Amino acid sequence: MSRRHTRSGRGRRFLSALSTRRGRRARAGVAAAFLCVSAVFGATNVADTSPAASPASSEQPQAETAVQLEAARAEKAARSADRARRGTQAPARSTAAPAPAPAPAPAPAPAPAPAPAPAPAPVASTPAPAPAPAPAPVPVAAPAPAPAPVASTPARPAPTGALTNRTTSFSAAGYTADYRVFAEGIDPAKPIGLLVYADGTGEYGVENPTQSYAIGGSKGLAAVAKARNMVLVAPFSPNRSCQCWERGDAAGYATYLAALIADAKAQYGAGELWFAGYSSGAQAATRFVFPAHPALWSGGGGVIAIGGGGAPAGRASIPADVKGKVALRWDTGAQDTGAGGGFNALSGPWGAQAGQQWYSAQGLNTRLVAPAGVGHDRSGQFGTIVAGFLDEG
Repeated sequence: MSRRHTRSGRGRRFLSALSTRRGRRARAGVAAAFLCVSAVFGATNVADTSPAASPASSEQPQAETAVQLEAARAEKAARSADRARRGTQAPARSTAAPAPAPAPAPAPAPAPAPAPAPAPAPVASTPAPAPAPAPAPVPVAAPAPAPAPVASTPARPAPTGALTNRTTSFSAAGYTADYRVFAEGIDPAKPIGLLVYADGTGEYGVENPTQSYAIGGSKGLAAVAKARNMVLVAPFSPNRSCQCWERGDAAGYATYLAALIADAKAQYGAGELWFAGYSSGAQAATRFVFPAHPALWSGGGGVIAIGGGGAPAGRASIPADVKGKVALRWDTGAQDTGAGGGFNALSGPWGAQAGQQWYSAQGLNTRLVAPAGVGHDRSGQFGTIVAGFLDEG
């Protein structure tokens, strides 16, 4: 295709474009531009500004150039009018050639990113030292336990009675009578006991204390008592007519004896009380004194009946606290039955068997000994009999 045809085609496309909506705006812009040009250049014909007509061979290209120029001006005017409609004031057109737009300043080269800091060299991990073991607790000695309180033992009163052998008198219950005391050799630093001996009718042993019949001698009652740190008291019966304990005012004599025993215990601070009696004295012990005055045995002890010792003469009641502290013992010969008209000290109504059975029934600690072939006479045996029962407990 020739160049002419190409340009004619472009013109036809341009004219076709002017017939569209955009073309209409372009035509309006061309008109406006024409008015502006007329105002600037007066009545000068647009053709005056055009270069002289070229020969026929170049006439068509120039016309196309003019049309393009007019189209560009019209399009520019349309844009200005469009901006005016939108409220944008178009700057006054300057005939001077527009200053070339300043070249955009070159964007500053981005600063090079700082090189990343080198990673720290790995440090060889040193294992944390094992914690030092806690010091073992120093054992603290437990405080010594407070000593257990020691049961306070009441201080033993010092004996007020003379630590000698002597004979003195005592009065109580309307009676006054003598009694013998054997306290020589007693150790006051040790517990002191009291042994009371009531003799039989006639009181031969008390009347003759130095003889071995009852009190005297190495095996007599005085020696037996001393060996056990006991004071021996041997009273005379207030009944001087028979020198006995079960005749006359037996209960009154028992009251006298109880008062004498309490006084002797107080003088020597005696604890245990042992009452030994022979024949008439045995009756006084088991039938009158002990059942009527059991509190005298509150410190423990016992009763030893030789050749007799029946059940209480009257109604009696032994306190429970005394029952557990007292021992009752009988020693009556198997032939001490009163054969030939004598007193039946073993199995008679007031004999040893009756006494032992009654006290045993009351719950007391009792025991009866009846040596074979032995009658009522126990001369020289009293110390041995009493010692055996004392040691037996």
